[in-house]
Amino acid sequence: GGVTSLLLVMVWGGSEYADVARATEARVFMDALWDPWTVLQEDFAGAEDQSWFFLCLDRHAQRPTGALRVVEHGPIGFPFLRHLAEPPHELSQSRLVEGFGLDLGRLWEVGTIAVDPAYRSAAQASTTTALLYRALYAGALANNTSHLASIVVPPTLKKLHSLGIPFERMPGMPMKVFWDGAEYEPVIATIDQFDPRMRALASSLVDQASSDTRR
Repeated sequence: GGVTSLLLVMVWGGSEYADVARATEARVFMDALWDPWTVLQEDFAGAEDQSWFFLCLDRHAQRPTGALRVVEHGPIGFPFLRHLAEPPHELSQSRLVEGFGLDLGRLWEVGTIAVDPAYRSAAQASTTTALLYRALYAGALANNTSHLASIVVPPTLKKLHSLGIPFERMPGMPMKVFWDGAEYEPVIATIDQFDPRMRALASSLVDQASSDTRR
């Protein structure tokens, strides 16, 4: 089906329906992780009740096409900070407040974004990713969220920029290198920048299409 067959829902992590999103996460991360269930459970230990999922469903095929997890502030803090607690990052909740001027109650961590392997053609993946981030933007506005934070691999950051998603590297934060050599960048996005960035992207695409037509 096309875009019209896709349905987006927002599901609380403590709901039984959130297991559909978790299964999508695990299926996608199976490509990169030997035991995705265990790794994801470790990464988000204690944070399931602080998690929300944006789930994209193909109504015609009756299956998910992708899922995006956010974690709001709560008793265990933000899971991504566990990876950035040691030198040279030494990033903590207090540093997010004092160094970056963030209100923790208005901050969401983007924990994962996963596109089902069956929907990974270039057009399908871009459609699912764009819809998930647009749903994230709408959800953030409704929740009065001001900022998003995460750690992402460089190709993902480049992909987000191509979709007009305003994530930028955290100032002064070096790349995080994990035990397997994988490199991740600490990033942050301001919700107020979503609309102007997406409008600028749409305008540039229209200009490009007009230029191509004239040729």
